[in-house]
Amino acid sequence: TVTTAPSDGYSFDGWKGTLPDGAVTDGNKITFTVTGAEAFSVSFVRGWQYNASTGVLDDGLGWTLVAMEVEGGLCLTNRIAGSGDLDLSKVEHDTGLKVVAVGNGNRTIGNFLGSGLTSFYGPDVVKLADWCFYGSAMTNCWVSDDIHTIGQDALGGTTKMQAFHPTCFRALKTTGPQAMESIGAGVPAHFNFEFPLVECFGVGGLFRVSMDSVVATNMTRLADRCFWDCKQLTNIVLGCCVTQMQYQAFRSLPKYKGPIVLDVTTVPYEAFAYSAALTSIVFRAQLDSIAGATGNTCGALDHMGDDLGISFTGLPPT
Repeated sequence: TVTTAPSDGYSFDGWKGTLPDGAVTDGNKITFTVTGAEAFSVSFVRGWQYNASTGVLDDGLGWTLVAMEVEGGLCLTNRIAGSGDLDLSKVEHDTGLKVVAVGNGNRTIGNFLGSGLTSFYGPDVVKLADWCFYGSAMTNCWVSDDIHTIGQDALGGTTKMQAFHPTCFRALKTTGPQAMESIGAGVPAHFNFEFPLVECFGVGGLFRVSMDSVVATNMTRLADRCFWDCKQLTNIVLGCCVTQMQYQAFRSLPKYKGPIVLDVTTVPYEAFAYSAALTSIVFRAQLDSIAGATGNTCGALDHMGDDLGISFTGLPPT
């Protein structure tokens, strides 16, 4: 029986060559009967290494990242070198530490803009800090099912995104402004997202996202530009009591027909403007006002389709 022992920073990759007749392998162990001269070899590969004193995390294959230890593992704070696919799934196996967060909240450093990143696989990542992937050209992104934080513009401008995991954000409660702005808009993609805990997205949180459906059954407030310009959107499921809505929340939804059921008391400017396919809006609370056109802004209901029907529980405002 022969057992291999790789040096620090390396891992077993397999047995190579012609193995002896009847040989039994078990990972880095091989058992066989010696009947004569045998010639075969073992292969090791360089794994991820983390230098705690310098904060450098690298895979020996091109990716060199800056990281810092945080609660639960490592946070990637900058990129020194690397392009293409970034797979962090073996970091814990190689270093004993998981990568649980990406970004340092700085727009000019700490993000992957211009890095040539094509895909990101971070199965343990639960936090995406402000700007971390802003403007990235990646097409695929995989983070933990338990992601709980998506900061300002964390995924903003990732217009080439074709696949994102998870699609059900079971632990996410809030997002930063423009957190997911324009995801997949240049493809276009066809995402179906669920946000069971989110009460309110940050300003423009889903602005121009290329999604077919969004389910946010805990949502009670709609921030500015919440769903503006989601050109693919045909299905919206919101909470049972949406009491606040800011301007342009449902602006420019060319495919969405409704219904939209709201408990708001005011309807701000351009709230539904240019959503020409919309056929049904239900206001269940007594409205105080519906914004009209002023200056360069459209009214709340300007440029709507001819089939629009509006239902008021109370008397409509004058």
